[in-house]
Amino acid sequence: MKKGITLLAVVAAPFASAMNAEMPTVYGKVNKVIAYTDQEDVHGRKTMDGVTDVANSETRMGVKGSVKHEGHEVKYKVELGINSTYTDNGNTTDRIRIRQAMIGMKTKAGTLKFGQTYTVLAKQVSNSDPLSSTVAAAKGSDQKMRIDQAKSDIGFDYRSRKDLVAYSTPSLHGLKYSVSYDRDDDNSNDPGTGSYGAGNWEHLLQFKRDFSGLDMELYLGYHKWDEASMGDQSNMVYGANLGYGNFGFNFGMSQAEEESKSTPVVTAEIDRMFAGLTYNMGKNTFAFTYQTREDKNQGNVTGTNFDYTQMAFGINHKCSKHVSLNLTALKYEVENKTAGATNKALENDATQVALGMQVKF
Repeated sequence: MKKGITLLAVVAAPFASAMNAEMPTVYGKVNKVIAYTDQEDVHGRKTMDGVTDVANSETRMGVKGSVKHEGHEVKYKVELGINSTYTDNGNTTDRIRIRQAMIGMKTKAGTLKFGQTYTVLAKQVSNSDPLSSTVAAAKGSDQKMRIDQAKSDIGFDYRSRKDLVAYSTPSLHGLKYSVSYDRDDDNSNDPGTGSYGAGNWEHLLQFKRDFSGLDMELYLGYHKWDEASMGDQSNMVYGANLGYGNFGFNFGMSQAEEESKSTPVVTAEIDRMFAGLTYNMGKNTFAFTYQTREDKNQGNVTGTNFDYTQMAFGINHKCSKHVSLNLTALKYEVENKTAGATNKALENDATQVALGMQVKF
């Protein structure tokens, strides 16, 4: 690895000097975990994983840098996801994929991003979840892989990275507005032949200030999208992130609506809530999160209602600048609230304990 980085630096040096560019930075993260899951109360089984990637925040490697020209700064980033234990429909296989391939330009008028990168709301969700890099993240990918009947996107709706164009205004007394547009990985120009019509618009309004040691961030977001097979679809999210000394508090709520094209129209509703507490003590960070998701008319089927609840506790110990250990425990419940429902196989009451290690460079 050191030889490869040195070679990259030698090759790139003449170009960096000629273009007034910073030397490219090679970075990455290895994020592995071993988890024990108990689902005996409903599904009658207990499982111990081998060592796997954390699906919520997988192992990655990338290159980033910037070029300055006539008062403007152009930034770039190319990042690969390297997941040696990726599971797709029960089949485990290796996966290497492009996570980010982005160009950004920062000027006095704001910042413009172009390419595959985080949507404006996805970035906000990640910053609002103190357990975002563990198996207990609001993203929910690890839970869905290990826990029967679990849903992803529990406390927040999380769309991750898309090929998009995004713009953020400069901060004005702590107030900033951001917007991004994408077609959810569909590059068809004809809405009639693609899955999506007008695409996805995400808006985010943030207010950040420091009040005598209290770091405060308030945010309001809105996601509107069109899908050829569906009616109107939208999601509104709002919340606050607060920090004071060694303590942190995170809170968010959202309401999503997805209309069917059937007659009569059936509207699926998803209400989400997220709350988190953190405390830093030396090299240790303690975090607790509580999140809920209530689905009404799930799948646009009238009267099909489910509740999902997760409580999680995590400890992260920073061994050094680059290495950390983490222990995460969570309880996950699925309740079938459909009137007259008797199928207990659609429910769950699971607990999970996971030991993980991260190496960043």
